[in-house]
Amino acid sequence: MIEITLGFILGIIASFFAWLIVSRFIIPSLIFFPNIYKEISDENPSGYRYLIRFKNKGSRNIIDLELIAKLRIKGLYEHKKSAWKAIYIPIDDNRIPTIGIQKKYKRTVVQLCISKITDEAKASLPENLQIKVETGKITLEELLNLGVETNLQLFIFGYDSFSGSRKLFESKLFTVNDIIKE
Repeated sequence: MIEITLGFILGIIASFFAWLIVSRFIIPSLIFFPNIYKEISDENPSGYRYLIRFKNKGSRNIIDLELIAKLRIKGLYEHKKSAWKAIYIPIDDNRIPTIGIQKKYKRTVVQLCISKITDEAKASLPENLQIKVETGKITLEELLNLGVETNLQLFIFGYDSFSGSRKLFESKLFTVNDIIKE
């Protein structure tokens, strides 16, 4: 009887340590590059495209990734200086099937599609910027200079290819000072 009890306790302890290793140490891990990259582009009427880069530095692949870019503006409205307004910025490829383990020089790049902001989000912008959004001549700098405080953050939801557990990865809060020209 003591052998069965001891085996049961050791089995629970071994299972716990196996779970701990698999769920805490051998995991996918996204690392975001510290800047938003601004490149000259003939495709966009604004003349620029904005890129966010990241890579999987973890131990396993990430599958079925969903990307969301959220622009947060504090003080957009005169009568509500302390209120935050969220605008979701479309991304050129907001669903990525898989990202493998990326070594030294490999990375994933996504483009922010600023001129494709929804009509609902566009309606909350000042009138001069609404016109720029319609013509496609809006720049990210113009959006990040709105209000008292403004930032952009990229959220990535993805599944661990081994365990199937879903994980959220968040970039830092990008500001206008984080845009660099390439």
